[in-house]
Amino acid sequence: MHVFKLSMTAGAACTAAAEGTALNGAVLVDNDDVQLARDGALLALDRLGFESCTFVDAVRLPPAPDTARYSGPMKQAYEDAKRDGVAVMLYAVESAG
Repeated sequence: MHVFKLSMTAGAACTAAAEGTALNGAVLVDNDDVQLARDGALLALDRLGFESCTFVDAVRLPPAPDTARYSGPMKQAYEDAKRDGVAVMLYAVESAG
């Protein structure tokens, strides 16, 4: 599984924020290939209506991470990604447009 830290801008069709809003977030993708995982992250953000994103950082999780040390939202996102293949976490509004 890969975790991508991103900065995203909401588009007109965004379901998570008003158009032009910049958000920080993370996308967890249950794929060991980094390029396929990036593609999965971009598809998930596109489905939510984000018009652009910048990849800030990427981490590949070990095959069986110790999720007991994760925060509640991270643990839920990890479980969602294991079940659904991808999970998006939005965690901070930077600015409104």
